[in-house]
Amino acid sequence: MSSNDLREEAVSTEKTQPLKHVQSPGVVETMERVEEPKKTLWEKVKTPGSVYQILISAAIAIAIGFAVNTTVDKVPVAAVDLCGIPGRIWLRALKAIVLPLIVVSLILAVQRLREMSRGGALLARWTIGYYLFTTLVAIFHSTILVALVWSKQFSEVDPDSRTVDKDLQKDIDSRSAYQAHDIVVELFDTLVPDNIVAAFANDILLGVLVASIILGYMIKDPATS
Repeated sequence: MSSNDLREEAVSTEKTQPLKHVQSPGVVETMERVEEPKKTLWEKVKTPGSVYQILISAAIAIAIGFAVNTTVDKVPVAAVDLCGIPGRIWLRALKAIVLPLIVVSLILAVQRLREMSRGGALLARWTIGYYLFTTLVAIFHSTILVALVWSKQFSEVDPDSRTVDKDLQKDIDSRSAYQAHDIVVELFDTLVPDNIVAAFANDILLGVLVASIILGYMIKDPATS
């Protein structure tokens, strides 16, 4: 038997023989090496949620919108609202799923950090501290630039150009009541929400993230407790 035959026999036995993977002390899992067959282009297109389906759908939507826009003088409002129902439902469902996924991912990530060595807790503290520090630096930097640089480049307009309607004037009056320190105070208030359900409902992402990190850090691992 030649060396090439021996080499081919070794490769074939390696493919068919199961591999042993040690998960934890005393527990052994058997894993078989399975080669996935290559998919054709049409099979990739038929795969649910594939990139090809997204690109084809976007191209069809652009073509329909361009054809309607160039051939119809006035599109009824009811037609726009009815055609937008699937898109609005999709966006609402996506919005409802994304935030819970972020919360679960953060809790699991903090748990994995705790399973690491002692540096895991230190890494979590550094991550949170770095996020808070960069946020505060961005706030102070923008405040200083507005006060010292951009405010001097503003020009005074004539009184006729400053006339606004009543609704816009109410908005201006409500926003002008905020001072620079109010933004910093509001930032720290949103770090710890007084109602986590309201924070979820109002999309207060910062409070939800902090609450998720604290919850993930406080959950004890049964293997280490």
